[in-house]
Amino acid sequence: MTAQAARKPLGSDAFWQSFDSLHPDKLDFGRKGLVWDFGATLLYTCRTPTDSFELELEISHVPTDLESKKVRALNTQLMKDYQAFTRDKLNCAPE
Repeated sequence: MTAQAARKPLGSDAFWQSFDSLHPDKLDFGRKGLVWDFGATLLYTCRTPTDSFELELEISHVPTDLESKKVRALNTQLMKDYQAFTRDKLNCAPE
């Protein structure tokens, strides 16, 4: 599995048309969050005591032998955990 994060200027957007062929489902957290069989991505605003910025998160190459519905549920939970981890480590204010 691969996990990556990219810090972007406040107000930045994400354009993830390249994921369209994977027939992703939308996540109900973050902004423009998507989940598919082998990963997930989202964008969220991090507001710290001294700065505000967008953080783009992605997990990919998630190995599994489960059916699609279960894999997407697993990837959704992994992304929730990843977002919580980055919020904590960067001292982001709760949304």
